[in-house]
Amino acid sequence: MDSPRIQSDTATSTAVDIQTPNASSTSMSKRPARHKARNRRVVLIGAALAASITGAIYMWSVFSTALSQEQGWTLSSVTLAYSLMLGVEGFSSIASGFLQRRFSSRGLLFCGGMLLSAGWFLTSFAQEIWQLYLAFGLIGGLGSGAVYNVAISLVAKWFPDKRGTANGICVALVGVTPFIFAPLSNFLISSLSISASLQVCGLIFASVFVAVLFLVDDPAQNRPTTVGQSEASGRAEASGQSESEGKPDTCGQSATGGRPKAPSQPLAGRFEMTTGEVVKSPLFYVIWLLFMLCVCAGAMIISVSSDVGQKMAGLDAAQAAAIVGLIPLASTAGRFGVGAISDRIGRYPTIIISLICTAVAMLVLFPLAKGAILFTMAAFVLGFFYGGFMAVFPSLCGDAFGNLNFGSNYALLFTAITAASFIGPMAASLTVEATSSYTLAYVIAGAGALAGIVVALLAQRLDRSRK
Repeated sequence: MDSPRIQSDTATSTAVDIQTPNASSTSMSKRPARHKARNRRVVLIGAALAASITGAIYMWSVFSTALSQEQGWTLSSVTLAYSLMLGVEGFSSIASGFLQRRFSSRGLLFCGGMLLSAGWFLTSFAQEIWQLYLAFGLIGGLGSGAVYNVAISLVAKWFPDKRGTANGICVALVGVTPFIFAPLSNFLISSLSISASLQVCGLIFASVFVAVLFLVDDPAQNRPTTVGQSEASGRAEASGQSESEGKPDTCGQSATGGRPKAPSQPLAGRFEMTTGEVVKSPLFYVIWLLFMLCVCAGAMIISVSSDVGQKMAGLDAAQAAAIVGLIPLASTAGRFGVGAISDRIGRYPTIIISLICTAVAMLVLFPLAKGAILFTMAAFVLGFFYGGFMAVFPSLCGDAFGNLNFGSNYALLFTAITAASFIGPMAASLTVEATSSYTLAYVIAGAGALAGIVVALLAQRLDRSRK
């Protein structure tokens, strides 16, 4: 389930060059004691752990096939629970973006985490299809959207100087969860039951969010309203420095050098737009459409990957479950690799290259994939670039609309995933029910990726035309 941008250094160098500010400064001494001791690398770990649990949605195909067979529900009706969860997740993400102005990120992460965990746990008791939608789709979706948006926004607050790298680390762990839990869930389903597997997952998820409580916190002064010269001067005077000495540069270091400081507020970007201004901008809607087209193919295949592997590639259930876990691992690699590439060659060129590769995967690799090896290759390519989109678009959102209102702005953009979550998975399920094959679904997804290239060129032109 997937976020954020100021240009960063290379991932390896910046991951270790992250420190909290020295508590000796006058301005820092005014913070509460808990802020003095907070190391932003610890916050990053906590946010990444929280975000990682939202990635459990990508192993849903392990459960969907088993639930369909056990309960006698159609595959499309079970797949709808997946789409519903991602749909609710989008609206929950929007709400959480505004709630962060009133409540602490730590409290929102915990409440969202408990809802997400409860959704998985309560799904084990579903005997009617509406109960599945209520537990997994509604309750789980509310929690997942809150957790993902708050985790991404929290990282953006602490790392305005190394935003791309920090967000890449945060969203990368989203892909690790299915890699671990898909084989475990398949083992529990085969050895115990579907209900037991869902309950174990729910309890483990809840324990992770309890641990996260002790790792995360907001930086001081995390709700800026304006950024101006007088505010910068006031902060500089409070710390006994001149404005030129205390002002961070684009790499997050002071003018006199040294390690980057943990921010008391986000750095202003090239364009700073409120959420109200964003919804009036044509660029927003073009980027929204681009995001939807980019993730549609991934959402389609991930939701039914186990069934695709068994029906189209001739795999057994255990092989298919193993590959289901591989897709998120490929997604993790993509979040690092594609995100880093976008820092070097630009967001739009990276998106276009990724769309070309996605189209090749859907129109060439998947139709030819017979057997475990070829299907694994096709799934890896799709997962890699699907994960890459999740790393690039948060950065693109920050580049296009600014940093100060990133939480609510990206929450609106995130609804593109909501749309893709309905279109992709439902197209796949309805196609296989009508034709007993996923071939037409491959064509639909590939055509969507090619259309995305045209939209990306339009978005790039609109973006460059702004003054």
